Order: sequence, then structure tokens, then C-alpha cells
Amino acid sequence: MGKLDDMAKELYEDNLVFADTMNVLFFDGKPMIRAQDLSPLDPTEEHTIFDDDFVIKTESKEKTDKTQNKAEAFSNQKYRDVTFTPVLTVVVYLGKETWDAPETLHDMLDLEGVPDILRERIPNYQITLLQPGSVTSEQLARMKSPLLHILGVIKASTNWQDMNNYVNQNKKDLSHLDSLTAGIISEACNMNIPKQEPEKEDVRQTEHPPFIYMIYPD
Repeated sequence: MGKLDDMAKELYEDNLVFADTMNVLFFDGKPMIRAQDLSPLDPTEEHTIFDDDFVIKTESKEKTDKTQNKAEAFSNQKYRDVTFTPVLTVVVYLGKETWDAPETLHDMLDLEGVPDILRERIPNYQITLLQPGSVTSEQLARMKSPLLHILGVIKASTNWQDMNNYVNQNKKDLSHLDSLTAGIISEACNMNIPKQEPEKEDVRQTEHPPFIYMIYPD
């Protein structure tokens, strides 16, 4: 797992980021899912299988011990994907270029020569993809989390004029990014975002330090 992956994982520990993602993908950015209503869910759950022969009450300590051992042997974990709890697979892609990897199971399979009647019987599996290039200005405007400027900057970074406009329009927010958000943008866009030094109390200071120095590969 790369540095950007590690930072993205940390980013998604924030319920507000998760809510923004779901709302953009499924509700056009409208706040249908609220961060305060979310809670983490363990993907595993405990369950125990008992056999009638193992739960016969007995006064014998030896038999009691054997019963306990056998009962414990039948206690294990199962994953929620086998309890058929509904699951949606979402892929968050933080690249500048357009996503070109498979988006369905059929895209990953070699179905050349397979008759249509059989192809229709092969289960397909669709991912839901979030990528900067497909997010609209209206959707970005509805975001409340750091994902707003992560997606916004990455989306604009492929064009110098778009980037210049985005920075000028969001100077106040972009000059106060937290270290995680700034780090993700730096890694995703190959930019050098210097740490902002605390402003000194000086009445003569009228200008803020610059937000971004962009370094593009040759």
C-alpha cells in the first residue's frame, strides 16, 4: 500500500468525508446521509453452533469440561458478506487522469467467443466510481468535508488556467488546509504545498504567504 493509500484510509476515518462521498455518488451531492448518523460496523460477527449432545447438563466435572471444549470448538467468526447483508462497492480514485481500469466483472473477463445466451448468465458486478474528473461544480459546492478541495484541486490540476482560477476562487480555504488534506493533494497532483507558518501579530503584515507552488514533471 502506497503513501497516498495510507493517507486516503486515514481520511475516510472522518464520517463527514464518508457522508460526502455517498451523497455525491448516489444523491447528486444533496445531504441525504448525515455524518452524525453514521457509526463504524465490524465486518465480522461472532456466532456459535451448538449440537444438542453438547448441552446436556451433567454434574460430572470431566463431562462439563469436555462439553465446554466442544462448544468452544464450534464458536467462530463469520463475515457479513455471507449473511447477505446488502453491500455497495465504492471505488474512490484520486488520480489526475481518467480512470481506465475495469468497472465491471465482465470487463475483467475474456468473453470473446462466448455466446450471448451464455454471457447473459454470467453474473456481472458493477463498482460505483468516484473520480475527480466526473464531479461537477454543483456537487463540489455541496460538500462539507476536506474532500471538497481534494477533488477540486485534483480536477483542476490537469489545466494550468483551471488551476489558477480554482486557487484564486478558494484562497481563504486553501491557505488553511490541514496537514492530511495538503498531503493528499501533494501526492495526488505532484505538487509541493509548503507548511503554513503561523502568522505573526504585526500590523505591517498585509499579505498572506502563497498557497501552492506547483511542480509538474517534465
